[in-house]
Amino acid sequence: PGFLRSLGRLVEGAPDLSGRVMLALPQVSWRNLDAEQAGALADLRGRIAFILDRPLDLRLDPLALADRGVAQVKVPAELLLRPDSRQAMPDIALEDLVASLARAGIRLVAEGVERETDVPDLIELDVPLAQGSVFAPARVVRAEVLQAAPASPEPNPPNEDPEPPQRRPFRDFLRRAG
Repeated sequence: PGFLRSLGRLVEGAPDLSGRVMLALPQVSWRNLDAEQAGALADLRGRIAFILDRPLDLRLDPLALADRGVAQVKVPAELLLRPDSRQAMPDIALEDLVASLARAGIRLVAEGVERETDVPDLIELDVPLAQGSVFAPARVVRAEVLQAAPASPEPNPPNEDPEPPQRRPFRDFLRRAG
């Protein structure tokens, strides 16, 4: 609760962060919230996004999660696609779970997608988002991305025309974003 309250003060003190900060909690944490923790999370609702992460099973209650402000559920692709890896399946079909999460306004993200053959299966289940090495392998962050931006740009002298903006390929933008 102390961390959650300090996070609330941080977001309150920097309004530009509101809606841009995401807090991912494992399924175990969501299931074991005490009254004080639940109250602290309720205070943050609408100011930051909540994610259910690292599920142990697929026994999810989409309406209860939506009531708590969960906007996204991240599930390993293995848990979605490999019947032998499902530990405690809900009584409903997986397709119905995906649809009920969507109806509750929760986006399902399949994570750890490592095989191209899994992509059509995820599409067939109507999983809206996925991430993993099949889409883009993890890479080291380039040094120029980590460099701090200058504190304030130097103004152009009054007699000189400002330089026209440089056109850069969109691929450069994607590399910096990745």
